Amino acid sequence: SNLELSAQYPTSSVGFVGGYAEDGYAMTANFNFYVSRTDYIQGAVYASFSKEKERELEIPFDIFTTNFGYYKRVYGSLRETYIVNVGLGVVMGYEVVNNGVSLLNTGAIIDDKTNFIYGAFGSVELEVPVTNKWSFLAKYNQFYHKNSDLGEFTLFVGGGIRFFLFY
Repeated sequence: SNLELSAQYPTSSVGFVGGYAEDGYAMTANFNFYVSRTDYIQGAVYASFSKEKERELEIPFDIFTTNFGYYKRVYGSLRETYIVNVGLGVVMGYEVVNNGVSLLNTGAIIDDKTNFIYGAFGSVELEVPVTNKWSFLAKYNQFYHKNSDLGEFTLFVGGGIRFFLFY
């Protein structure tokens, strides 16, 4: 007789992470759809709020993007007390410089404008399961915005939680 065993794995989860972005802070919320026990497709929204210092001025710049990527487990400890996932994907959204205003208080004009941006990202996640439904999450993202006025590479590093919706 053929005995077939199938282990359950989560089908979806949501995560919320806050932390440091280039010269400011950021947050991301994501939805994961699991294609196997260890791999998932992630859709996320990301927002960062930063300030660029130019001489005596601080110029705010914000980034709002959606990110879609594929994540794969690259390491899981023996009892899965921690898990390392890596992901690659695409990013698209907007960068907003000085709240969309091109004239500074000093009368100087900012050349950078609100701009549609696109590119790619790489990510590393450290996941520490607490229960079957909850995990702590540490996340590092490196974004590449091909057409950014502010710089092609930006980073995000932070911590948060993941909640598994369905098993």
